[in-house]
Amino acid sequence: MESPIVGSILKKLGLADLLDKLANQLSGSQWQSLLLAVFQERSKNLKPAQILHNYLNNRFVNPVTYSMIDFMAADLLLLQSAESVGFKVLELSPVSPFGTCSSMAKVDQNKVLSASRGVEVMADATNALALEAASQRKSKRQFTLDLATSHRHIRTQNLNFPGYTAHFRIFCAISAGRDQGSFVFETNSMLKHLGFYLNYFIQQQKIPLQQIKICWLKANTVAPTGVFEALCAAARQRWPQLEQEEGSSNSGAYYQEVQCKIYLKNHEQWMDLVDMGLTNWTQQLLEDRKERLWISGMGTELFFKHFKKNN
Repeated sequence: MESPIVGSILKKLGLADLLDKLANQLSGSQWQSLLLAVFQERSKNLKPAQILHNYLNNRFVNPVTYSMIDFMAADLLLLQSAESVGFKVLELSPVSPFGTCSSMAKVDQNKVLSASRGVEVMADATNALALEAASQRKSKRQFTLDLATSHRHIRTQNLNFPGYTAHFRIFCAISAGRDQGSFVFETNSMLKHLGFYLNYFIQQQKIPLQQIKICWLKANTVAPTGVFEALCAAARQRWPQLEQEEGSSNSGAYYQEVQCKIYLKNHEQWMDLVDMGLTNWTQQLLEDRKERLWISGMGTELFFKHFKKNN
């Protein structure tokens, strides 16, 4: 749907059908050539003083304020821990193909920083890991692939709360495989991911058990299969000492059937640090309903700001 702002621009230009022509009547290469030409023309009029002004006023380019060395040391420990339990750690590109988030995860493209040359700035590295998993599994499906990365993301939402920046680092991991029946893949993947994070918090970061809780959220689905109940039961059996609660997910179409969160308590406030669950992304990419994908992500920057520096 055309926004009022776009409508007023088209009216000003006297080109009511311009948006349709640009979006739907140009090939990808034609669109890129036109966009590059526009960027080049606009850049010719910029002066260094204007660049400084933009630097001071553009929230997407502000540097972080914490110690980079201390944070990278903590981030390296997390990556080494992931590698030690079987995740293959990858360094991803700063960009992914245009439409990655909106096509797979059904995220509004306006929440992503779109770029030229057919790419967008990384907004969700789990999407990129899913692409890598699908590319590796395209010719060889009968194995499980566990990948992980730590990546700086940019998202365009202007969230107004202390400590938020438009770019931030997240640890992401995925397990890609095939349906094995009886929720075997789903259970094993959940236990691997959840166990990894809990071990990191409890054993390596010395977070007390009473400051950790797990929240199971039932995601929207057309035909429930019982995987939500199976995974909840498996987690309670494995970690009976931890507080675990259930609720409903508000993730829209992002997760399939089950979403899980890990909360840590900082003083009197419970903070959402880890998010994980089932998606259908590799099913879409490989056009194969037998494909399964469990993803997870941890707000490492949030953890460092509120917990790591206090230990």
